[in-house]
Amino acid sequence: MAHSFTLRNAISLLAAGFLACAPVSEASSLHHHLHHQHLFTRHHARTSHLEAHSSILETRTADIEGRDNNIRKRAIPNYSGFTQTWADDFTGGSSNSRSLPSSTNWRFSTGTKYQGGPDNWGTGEIETYTSSTNNVYVDGSGLLHIVPLKDSSNRWTSARIETNRVFRCATGGRMIIEARIKLPGTSSSQQQGIWPAFWAMGNAFRSNPMGWPGTGELDVMEQVNGDSEVFQTVHCGYYGGGPCNEPNGLGQRVPIDRSQYHTYRMIIDLSNSDWRSQTIEWRIDNVQTNVLRGSQLGSSNQQDVTPQSAWQSLTTKDFFILLNVAVGGSLPNAIAGTTTPNSQTRDGSNSEMIVDYVAVYNAPPPTNTPPPTNTPPPSNPTATPSPIQPGQTKFCVGWRKVQSGETCKNVVDKFQNIGLTTRYLVEWNPALGSESNCRTTPGYYVCVKTQPQPVQSGQLSNCGGWKYAQSSDTCSNLVSRYASINLTLSKLVQWNPALGSTSNCRVTPGYYVCVKMMVPQPSQPGQIEGCTGWRYAQSSDTCSNLASRYRLSLSTLVRWNPALGSTSNCRVSPKNFVCVAV
Repeated sequence: MAHSFTLRNAISLLAAGFLACAPVSEASSLHHHLHHQHLFTRHHARTSHLEAHSSILETRTADIEGRDNNIRKRAIPNYSGFTQTWADDFTGGSSNSRSLPSSTNWRFSTGTKYQGGPDNWGTGEIETYTSSTNNVYVDGSGLLHIVPLKDSSNRWTSARIETNRVFRCATGGRMIIEARIKLPGTSSSQQQGIWPAFWAMGNAFRSNPMGWPGTGELDVMEQVNGDSEVFQTVHCGYYGGGPCNEPNGLGQRVPIDRSQYHTYRMIIDLSNSDWRSQTIEWRIDNVQTNVLRGSQLGSSNQQDVTPQSAWQSLTTKDFFILLNVAVGGSLPNAIAGTTTPNSQTRDGSNSEMIVDYVAVYNAPPPTNTPPPTNTPPPSNPTATPSPIQPGQTKFCVGWRKVQSGETCKNVVDKFQNIGLTTRYLVEWNPALGSESNCRTTPGYYVCVKTQPQPVQSGQLSNCGGWKYAQSSDTCSNLVSRYASINLTLSKLVQWNPALGSTSNCRVTPGYYVCVKMMVPQPSQPGQIEGCTGWRYAQSSDTCSNLASRYRLSLSTLVRWNPALGSTSNCRVSPKNFVCVAV
């Protein structure tokens, strides 16, 4: 659960994470592979109303039919080569009463903010965290329960606990962070706004709660609105891109069966002395679902942050573990397309997260550490090919290795049947130059495919949801189909100029049509269409400091956000999302 204190991004309907596909040598060999701080982009929004052309998607999913998934209590496992550093199996509670988790192991985050941090935990969530056994308790069976509750005035409480102890992966070593968890199995229609998570934060965050994302964050598992999938993400570096593409982060979503217990595991592997070949791996029920390599971090334009230092903030620094169930906030709202929770959202045992155990393991460095290697990673669905040039989009799912004499035009011509244009080519591979002066470098892999594709020219870049057009689709029936999310004909043609006009709108089958823009809630009326970045307004925000922070003129800020007033009388309303990038 990322906790940005300035921006908040949502998850994409077709979020292209860093689980990459095999390098592309021909168009037919392309495959598709399906995070969250306050900035929302087209790569980060999902809505259950929208459809994807799933027949072309190739994903790695967890084995959710494990034989022990229905077992309530399981012994903490041991792993060959690893020593258990710390664990809590939540045993020792009374069989007839509820008890708080061990104060030796855990501390409580209570209220609605960290001391010195922003309101609502920086995410817009609405609950108040408590240390009451109504919200967090250990039962007599050795299970931890975190329970969101709603009172008669629709005020929510829940719990968030953090380990007292901090952990670190030794230089050259490996570390496992693991928990066995059961998420709420209630219908998603009754889970809107419920947001459980198992994650870790850099210990520097405790003394500097405004230092995110530079302090580092590792999301082992989080789940939103009762969707049958979990998110696996890291955050590092700084806002505005950088090594972890902030504020989006680098992440992946994985389908699960919510009615079962699952073991969520993250493995940090520093056994290779070359940081670029070190890895962070995610597993569910011992099935690999995600791998991030140091080499996949992006470039930096800040002198005090490098890709290597950002990687080290994720893998070599002290961190603490968190378990919580949030309620509402920008991420659930964005995914739902409306404010959450709603009147149907269930509380109590219908929305609780149950934890069997949490454990940390360490493996020492190998006796003979192998020398650094420059061997390209294998061409498989979990590897980005090498070499790639700086700045390449983190959402690439298909590559072309540039051959001697091959030009940008040659590459575009080869893959135009999957929607590649020169504009997309240079957007995804900025090292190539510009549309008018695009130059390839033989031997490097260029990105030729992101998710979703194909789309027609001119589609707005911050689309938050798509419909794969069928031969039977018309503009009229698309508007009718998505009227519940406020789609109108004028919006449809504005977001998809290739469709024509309101008086002559034609759908071309085989293309993804944008039917929902990514707009976080709450936002004020009149906000400009096509916004790509938002600020969750704090009580201390003013128009002048927002304009300065995001390098905008005051007139531009007001033009994008008419509800702020005028340049001579501009006022920010806290707890609303203000557009700060187009």
